[in-house]
Amino acid sequence: MAKPRNLSLIIGILIPIVMVLFVALSIYLPRLLANPQYDFVYVTNDSYYDFKYNYEVSEDGLLSRVLIERHYPTDMAEDKIYLYNVSEKESTPISYQETTRLELDPSAKSPDGYEFVSGGGGGGVFPFFYSPGAYGKKFLKGHGASVEINLTTFGNIRDNYKFIGWVTG
Repeated sequence: MAKPRNLSLIIGILIPIVMVLFVALSIYLPRLLANPQYDFVYVTNDSYYDFKYNYEVSEDGLLSRVLIERHYPTDMAEDKIYLYNVSEKESTPISYQETTRLELDPSAKSPDGYEFVSGGGGGGVFPFFYSPGAYGKKFLKGHGASVEINLTTFGNIRDNYKFIGWVTG
C-alpha cells in the first residue's frame, strides 16, 4: 500500500478543522439539549416608579400581595401578572386570583436546575471583535446552557419585571 506523499500536509489541514468542529459542538450542542421543565410566574408594570404591590411566596408555596404605602403622590399603574410557559415559550396574563391556586417555589433555581438570569453587557474592541452583548435579554440558565426567553414587558422600560416563583403544582 502506498503512503501518501503529503500526509503531514493533510494532517496539518485536518487538525484545525477538527478543532473548530469540536469547539462549535461544545458551544451549540448544550443549547440544543437544554430542556427546562418548570413554568414560572412574574409580574411587570409600566410605571417608572415601582410596583403597586409587594409579592411574597409563603412556605407552603402560596402567593400573597400587600399594597405598598406611598409617601409621594403618583398614579400607579396596575401590576400585571404573567405565567411563562417554557414548552410553548410564551407568556400568558393571569389574574392574582389564578396565582393563588398555583403552588410556587420562590427559589433562585428551579427544581430541574435552571435559574432565571438577565443578560450582560458586551465586550471586545470596537469595531473589531465587538459584541453588543445581551443587555435587556432574559435567560433560563442551567446544565451548561442558556435558553433565551421573551418576557412581556411594557414600553421602553427595561427590567420592569419581578420574578415571583417556579410553578411546582
